[in-house]
Amino acid sequence: MNKNRIFDAIEKTNAKVVAFDIFDTVIHRSVSPNHVHRMWAKYLIDYYDLNMSINRLVLLKLNSRRFAKLHNVRKGLDKECRYDQMTKRIYTFLGIQESYNEFNTRCIDFELKIEKKVGHIDEKFLELYIELLNMNKDIIFISDFYLHGSTLFELLKAKGLDVKEQQVFSSSDFCKTKITGNLYQCVIEKLKIEPDKVVMVGDSKTSDYQNARLNGLNAYCIDSSKYYGRYKAFENEFQKNRMFLDLLLNEGWVKEREIPFSHVAFCMFPFVDNLYKQLRRDNRRNVFFLSREGELFKRLFDIYQEITIPNQQERINTYYLKVSRHATLIPSIFDVEKDSFQEIYKNYPDITLEAFLKNLGLEKNNAIVTEFEDTLIAKKMINDFKNSSIYDEVLKSEVFQRECTARAEQQRELFISYLDSFNVDYRSEGLSIVDVGYSGTTQENIKKIFSNEVAMYGYYMFSYANPKTMNSMNQKIGILYDKNNSKRKKDYFAYNSAVLELISLASHGSVNDYVTEGKAVAPTYDFIESEETAYKEVILPIQKNIEDAMRKICSAYSRTIFVKKDYYKCFMRQYRRFIFNPTLEEMSLYTQIPFVDNFAAYVTYDSSIVRKQSALVSIVKLILSCGRLIRKQNTHWVAVALDRLRLRLFNPLLYTFAPISLLIFDLLELLEKRKKGLSS
Repeated sequence: MNKNRIFDAIEKTNAKVVAFDIFDTVIHRSVSPNHVHRMWAKYLIDYYDLNMSINRLVLLKLNSRRFAKLHNVRKGLDKECRYDQMTKRIYTFLGIQESYNEFNTRCIDFELKIEKKVGHIDEKFLELYIELLNMNKDIIFISDFYLHGSTLFELLKAKGLDVKEQQVFSSSDFCKTKITGNLYQCVIEKLKIEPDKVVMVGDSKTSDYQNARLNGLNAYCIDSSKYYGRYKAFENEFQKNRMFLDLLLNEGWVKEREIPFSHVAFCMFPFVDNLYKQLRRDNRRNVFFLSREGELFKRLFDIYQEITIPNQQERINTYYLKVSRHATLIPSIFDVEKDSFQEIYKNYPDITLEAFLKNLGLEKNNAIVTEFEDTLIAKKMINDFKNSSIYDEVLKSEVFQRECTARAEQQRELFISYLDSFNVDYRSEGLSIVDVGYSGTTQENIKKIFSNEVAMYGYYMFSYANPKTMNSMNQKIGILYDKNNSKRKKDYFAYNSAVLELISLASHGSVNDYVTEGKAVAPTYDFIESEETAYKEVILPIQKNIEDAMRKICSAYSRTIFVKKDYYKCFMRQYRRFIFNPTLEEMSLYTQIPFVDNFAAYVTYDSSIVRKQSALVSIVKLILSCGRLIRKQNTHWVAVALDRLRLRLFNPLLYTFAPISLLIFDLLELLEKRKKGLSS
């Protein structure tokens, strides 16, 4: 913009009002106009979790606008439409669940957010603007644009201009355009001024110059061709960047699987990407990642935000909360009743009294040990514990009632103090937590600790939550799989979840309870030497591989504009290779990780058994056991179990016939549940 020439032209006209076009005159974008539509589509797809591509939604937007324009032409208006005419068609097509008014408002908010983000004010215009104000010139803005004048007013105000809404005129408000010249007539009538008292300044030779003059206005056309060139260059670069995902998938570490467990990142990226979008959708500003898987999950989430979310204000504050089912159980108990302890025995009906007390941190309580000395010494496995006479005896014991409630109260106070130390106002905004899954036992415990008075928002990689446990104060959302959400069906990401748990072990043991350390409260840990050794020698290097792969994926993702539909299936294919056909190195590393259940029966699974039988014998036994022999390997990974049975040759077949493999896995799980007498 040549400020001096424009100023001279305005002075020659003796105009009272100076009208400016907005885009490519007053405001210049850092991206092309087409890309603004893409960004809007991405915002909408991410917010409503739409299963469609950006290009398809952009096309829907443009077609909806085109149809609305044609409708108005038939009514004698110009080829223009109101913004709501367009969004009503989009709303109907997408089948959005919220009200239309909410949807329309959100669409406008996204448009405005994008224009604020990509637009910058022309510096020469600012100088001219100030000089014109000093000359007591009235300044208005006239734009052929799909957003209403009220929205453009908000944009100009956000860019630092001291304007009023009545100074902004948009073709969308009148369904009249500068292209036909009819918008000028509307503005003249609105201002009640003679046309020759107005000078129009804009970049379009036809709309801003010729048509303005045809309608009696003075006009000056500025040269914005350099910006058009930038838009073209942006589009060319954008098309090149679209290839970054393809280039990523063709890198050696992906195709040749050179780095052990790096393909886990193809599962973790969809998780953290959709977790971030869900948290933003729900307006969560603070989120706690629960131990122990949460230590790795938080690091991956932070990597994602650091690379893909450059705007600090759009990032979510993350915290690592050291908890466990064990550590949160005792503080959740207020009354000693039979059902108060059902989490202990619901999955392990046969346990010892010592194991029962260990879950409550009372196995070394002198008064209780003395009270039940004979039973504890016997270390007898008690069948159907919840209906046993010993359990009834424990519940009726005044010693147990006293010691249990005292410890519960102490641990409750310590846990709350520990949570308060993060300085997050969870009591008013609710407590948002992230975990691997499955039913949300720890969430239920924390909910009880606060007597159901603190809103709980659980975000899980996989959710199998009972809907009866959920309400507005206790929400559970599955990110990759949600039993209660038909949109998030079970796919390859939802299998091998136990493997993800094992390789996500933390730098510390399972949390036992909470103690005071000076004025602070800190968790104590269960020390298992085999876990600590495995973490240092096996798990930590695996996690570093996953983090490095995550950085590469995030870098490719941030170079262009993607939504879930663009990457989900191809990432799932990569993860499927890892599930069904792991490398020998991956299987070898995995078998070095101990699997310890630090709750209920405290089972340590022996995964070090090496079968010396022949492949033929294994096949026969596998058939005779109806597939249960796989579960007996205690590997929690079918591919590794087959390797143990010397049947590794079947792993490529599992990958090739993956859909059939999943059906077989589901059938085996169903048979196992029926065997245990559990309902599916």
